[in-house]
Amino acid sequence: IQREMGWSVVAVGATAFVAFGNTMFSHFTWDDRGAILMNLDVRTDVTPLRDLFAHDFWGMNLSSPQSHKSYRPLTVATFRLNYAVHGLHPHGYHITNVLLHVVVSILVVSTGRVLCSPTRRHSVHRHLPLSVVGIQPTSSSRTTQSTSGVDNGSHWLHVFGYVSIAWDNDYSNLNVATMAKETGFTMFAVLLAMEWSSDTRYSKAQSGALMVAGVMFLAWRVQMNGSSTTLYTWSIYENEFAHLPSFVSKAMSYAHVHTLYLWKLLWPQYLCYDYGWNTIHAVTSIYDVRNLASSVAYMAVVGAVGTSASHRRTSPLFVLLVLGICPFVPASHVLFPVGTILAERLLYLPSVGFCLVVGYATERVLLAATAATKPKLVALLGLVLAVATSRTIRRNLDWHDEHTLFQSALSVAPTSVKVLTNLGQDILPKDARTAVLYLERAVALMPSYSLGHLNLAAGYAALKKPLQAMHHLVQSIELVQEPKASTIYIFIVQYDGM
Repeated sequence: IQREMGWSVVAVGATAFVAFGNTMFSHFTWDDRGAILMNLDVRTDVTPLRDLFAHDFWGMNLSSPQSHKSYRPLTVATFRLNYAVHGLHPHGYHITNVLLHVVVSILVVSTGRVLCSPTRRHSVHRHLPLSVVGIQPTSSSRTTQSTSGVDNGSHWLHVFGYVSIAWDNDYSNLNVATMAKETGFTMFAVLLAMEWSSDTRYSKAQSGALMVAGVMFLAWRVQMNGSSTTLYTWSIYENEFAHLPSFVSKAMSYAHVHTLYLWKLLWPQYLCYDYGWNTIHAVTSIYDVRNLASSVAYMAVVGAVGTSASHRRTSPLFVLLVLGICPFVPASHVLFPVGTILAERLLYLPSVGFCLVVGYATERVLLAATAATKPKLVALLGLVLAVATSRTIRRNLDWHDEHTLFQSALSVAPTSVKVLTNLGQDILPKDARTAVLYLERAVALMPSYSLGHLNLAAGYAALKKPLQAMHHLVQSIELVQEPKASTIYIFIVQYDGM
């Protein structure tokens, strides 16, 4: 078993490295600007270490009403360590991400071995299906961004916690993952499911202790927010579904989003770095055909959970499903609105459960196959892994820098205001004429967006068209909720002087 485990570790670790090795030479992209380049908490020569435990992920005081309430001090601490070694050079951050992803993938193998231990004696082919952990194509957005150290680091702590608890009944790592990312809190639910499913270790006292610990941690986390207990209000530009007037429309729209998440795990063909306004249309009618797809998806998941729960003492499938579902809850918009309607990076931790379910199901199929059929099934699985690896490597190239990222998103979300705006801003210094075309399109799609007019004003200023620039500057000032005229003027002067 140990020798087989060694081969599994080598196979999965190597696959993970091959799939994401080409990201080590990428640049900073997207959220890296706010989380690293503009975050003073990352600067070891500016901010003391203790401030990390009072600030949110973006460097703002947690008690501030403008704070997103994202508490990830351990992740920011890893950024500080990178900064101390090589400043703001992106390669070190990306190398750290790749290594963390390899470690996570290997730990998932250990988790799978522990959770599926009743069938471990039959695991001749398990290292092959588990290789899907290292090459999930939706992982590109999580591993190519430097800020994906959030997911990779918390993922490592999650999985290490599962392994240590399953092997040694050691709960010392339980709260650590929550200091890397908020989804760490879902470990409590997953561990309760593990306790409930165990014949030899199930204990009401232990489950009760877990629930008490969870409540205490939640109370501490709320207390960290200070007097500001209200959640950050996302704009319609970031999450338009949160602004739908009807609860039914919200429920149907978010159910559609959940279906899209599941589909991206099953068939990750079309991927985009952001799904802002006008990317996914709201479901406002009960007769919308998308409701049928949502119903099928929900019935499939609920049916799988219900069936596996009735066999939880003889099959690991229930725990594996919980491992995929519970970490998704914070991103599901069910408890609170999230700052983006859909984000592939939020599938990183849920994909552990998904990959283990795929591995477990594949193993059961291989065990039931005949001697003549088994080699063909293994070859087919190998082909799927090879295609997924190739697809992941190709997708990583889209995340090489912001230009390639924004350009790749245009083919997936051509009517996204955010995609059009970001692409226009990116190419404005090099090709102002083309940039203005993108920015005009963004304003036409969302005339009420003040920053859209601001960007278009800057574009016209770069083309030496002061009247058009002034028109959109005035529009921006009239639409903006806070006085930012001085900032707008600075931007206009900057581009006018080019």
